Amino acid sequence: MKRLLLLLVLHCVLCIVHCENVTFRVNVPEGTKHCFVVGGLPELSSWAAGAAVPMNKVDGLNQFAITIEGITAEDVAASDGYKYVCGPDWKYVEVTSSGGEMSNRKSVGNPDVVAGWRNVYAQEGIVETWTIADKEYDVQILLPD
Repeated sequence: MKRLLLLLVLHCVLCIVHCENVTFRVNVPEGTKHCFVVGGLPELSSWAAGAAVPMNKVDGLNQFAITIEGITAEDVAASDGYKYVCGPDWKYVEVTSSGGEMSNRKSVGNPDVVAGWRNVYAQEGIVETWTIADKEYDVQILLPD
């Protein structure tokens, strides 16, 4: 029994020593209200933009951050990478400064920098899907504060 307890304690200590975390920190364009990280690892939603990991706004800065437990920067580098989105869909993905498609990030920056967004997500208001001439359109109705 003592031996089993000792092995359990040793296992916990080794896990604490070897289990690392990675912090994603990103500077975003002014006015960005939401930011998510999405990537190839299961902890980063396995590229499912609608299930991307929400990040926390850093007070006073155009910056968001999140610490993900159980993965390391090395795990991220060995994966097929990650990207930032400002909404729950790929239409809100980050783009280059010229508006082009951004390559997958492989190295976690401190901070990363997003030059721009393909579209900016605005969660406020009412969004409805209207069908006009057999084509669907997402219509957002913004309400005054």
